[in-house]
Amino acid sequence: GNIQALASFTKVSTQYSQGIPGLKNLSGQLSFAENNLHLDLLAEQGALDFDQHFVAPIVYESLNANVDLTFVDFSPDKSEWQLQVSNIDIISPELTMNADLALHAMSGSETTMSLLASITKGDASKAGHYFPLTIMSTSLVDYLNSAIVSGQVEQAQVLVNGPLSHFPFTDNSGVFVVDAELEQAVFSFEYEWPAITDLAANLNFTNNSMLITGRSGNLVGLDVSGVQAAIDDLANERILTVDTIIKPSSAALVA
Repeated sequence: GNIQALASFTKVSTQYSQGIPGLKNLSGQLSFAENNLHLDLLAEQGALDFDQHFVAPIVYESLNANVDLTFVDFSPDKSEWQLQVSNIDIISPELTMNADLALHAMSGSETTMSLLASITKGDASKAGHYFPLTIMSTSLVDYLNSAIVSGQVEQAQVLVNGPLSHFPFTDNSGVFVVDAELEQAVFSFEYEWPAITDLAANLNFTNNSMLITGRSGNLVGLDVSGVQAAIDDLANERILTVDTIIKPSSAALVA
């Protein structure tokens, strides 16, 4: 007959494995029936551990999620499973995030992932905690950590869709996009230059490229609306191109 099970657990911790982050202080309920494992998860005062992908585990005050793992085919010569994690709600000292995630794996094929996340109330000065280290050089990470001095992430969207082993999809086999709106930011392009203050800008990572587009900002009293900073190849060239038109300002503002 069919195997069925029901259980609850408290204060469990897991380790990072094959793209699935480790969690701390995890509680919830588990049920298994008809080749489907369902979990209702609640974690408090813990951290998400992505191993080498981020500089440190991502601390959270609370995490909620519903998990469904379905074993589509478990025959000896073929295995296939689908993992869906829905209604992910994360509240941390640095941001609030809502997300949905799906993984699909089949023997003989690439494991694919789709992720859609929405982030609000982010602290831009902590952006370095979320840089994907496996695709960014140490020099680039160091540069961005010093360049993004402060600011608020009013909202951000994260989209990942494609085979996991190809991330960040430089071969165009999938899509990786981070699109964030920065407000009241301080950005230092170069340590010998004055910083741009009161910067409102769009920060966009698409696959292996980065583009920052300013809507407004001030550089020692000059209006630098429309400033753009781009890196076309995060993994290889790592050449920062800055393009701006400095609008005329009155002498009183510049002085």
